[in-house]
Amino acid sequence: MPERRVNRPASGGKLGAGKLAGAGKLAGVGGRAREGPLRDVTAEINEAMLSALMQKVVEGDPGVLAFFSANPDLVASGLELLRSQPCVCRSGKAFCECCGRNMTSLGEEVSAEVGQVAALPRSAEVWELATRELEAWFQDENGVPTRAHMIVCVQEQGGPLLRAEVPSDTPTMADCAHSLLKSCVRPMVGHPRRPALVRVDEAALLAELIAVSDRLAIELELVSSLPNVEDVVDEMEEAMGEDDAPPGLLRTPGVTAAAVHRAFGAAADFHRGAPWRWIGDDLPIEIRSALAPEGSCVAVVMGNGGINYGLVLFDTLEDLGALYARADSDDGSRLESARALNVNFDAVDYLPPDDHHDLVVHKWPVAGKEAYPVFMRVEPGSVFRRPLCGELELLEAAMRALPAFIERHLRRGGLEAPARDQVLVETSGGPHELTLLCPATGFLEME
Repeated sequence: MPERRVNRPASGGKLGAGKLAGAGKLAGVGGRAREGPLRDVTAEINEAMLSALMQKVVEGDPGVLAFFSANPDLVASGLELLRSQPCVCRSGKAFCECCGRNMTSLGEEVSAEVGQVAALPRSAEVWELATRELEAWFQDENGVPTRAHMIVCVQEQGGPLLRAEVPSDTPTMADCAHSLLKSCVRPMVGHPRRPALVRVDEAALLAELIAVSDRLAIELELVSSLPNVEDVVDEMEEAMGEDDAPPGLLRTPGVTAAAVHRAFGAAADFHRGAPWRWIGDDLPIEIRSALAPEGSCVAVVMGNGGINYGLVLFDTLEDLGALYARADSDDGSRLESARALNVNFDAVDYLPPDDHHDLVVHKWPVAGKEAYPVFMRVEPGSVFRRPLCGELELLEAAMRALPAFIERHLRRGGLEAPARDQVLVETSGGPHELTLLCPATGFLEME
C-alpha cells in the first residue's frame, strides 16, 4: 500500500481557516469571543450608586446632598437622574428650579480634615473600612485593561453603606484613610459623625489610621474578615453581572501555586514557540501518556487562522470527530458530548479574576499582552470547569512536547509519512514519557 502524503494547505486544511480555529469554532472550548470594547465600569458603578441614592433624594435626606458635594464628578449624572424624580424640597415638581440651583452649587470638593472630624459627635457605631479589587475591568487613559478597585466604608450589623469610591488608580492606604474621613464628614446616609470603632483587614491600613486615631478618639481593630464589606461588593458585582466568573485555579482542590506556575511557564514557552505557524486545526496529533485518563488524547493546535490561539486536548478521536461533524451547526449542539482540556490565549481581561489576582501575587510568567492563558475543562453537556491537578499536568506536558515535534516534522510544509516521536518532559509531577503521532491514529480513516 503506497504511503499517503499529508500536506497542510495554507488555508488551514480539511476544515481550515474557515471552520474551526480560523472562525473561532473552538472558542467555546474554554475561550470566549470579544463582544466589543471593554465596559466603562466606573460609569456602571456610579449609576448603580446613584440609583440607590435617588430614593434618599426623594426622601429629602440631607446626607445625600452632602454626598454629591463630596463627589462633584457625580453631579452631572445625578442631575440627569433627578429630572425624573420628585423635587427634594417636596414641591411635588420634577426637578424644580430651586433644587436645580442647589445641586449645581454642590460641585465643590469638600476637604475632610482631621480637625473637622474631631469636632463631629461620636456615635456608638462600628464601621468596616476596606479596599477591594473588583472582578470587572475597565480601560485606563492609555487603553490598557485595568482591574477596577473600590474603597468601601459600611456600618456593621446590616447598617447602611456610608461611602463607596472607585478610584482611577489602585488606591493607596492613604486614599483609604482619607475615605474614612470623608465618610465621617459627608456620609451617604445619616448625619455627619464619628464611629466608636473602625475594623480593617489590612495591617498597612491599620498603621495608616493609627496616626490620626488618637485625635479622633476612634478605636481601631484588625480582623481577618469584613462580612459587611463583602456583602456590599457582592451586591455591586451582582448588579453589574460580574458574579458568575469561574473560580481561580488555586480554588480547585489539589492544585498548588507551584503547579500553576509551571503550567503558566509552559504556556508562555508554547506561545513564544507559536506552533500554529506550521499546523492547522485540520491535523490532530495523538499523545500517548500515562497522564491521559484513557492512555492517550488528541491534540489540536488553534491559531493557524489568526483569530483564536491555544491548544485543545480531546479525550478521544471520537470527541474530535463529533465536533467536526457539528462544525457547521448553528444550534449550539456541537459541544454537547465533547470532552476536552483547553488552554486559550488572550488579553489580561479575559483571565478569571481569581487567576489575575494570584498571578500578581505569585508572579506567574506570561509571554505577552495577548498571551495570558486561560485553562478550562469541558464536559458533556457543554459544562465548563477548571482543570484538576492531573489535568493541568497533562496540559503542561503537551505544551512542552508539541512545539519541537511540530517544527521538526511540519515546518517544511507537510508530512511525507506519518510522524512518530518519543519524548521525555519534566512536569510539576516529575518526568513523563510521551509518544507523539501525527496524524492521530484513525484520523485518515475518519476523513
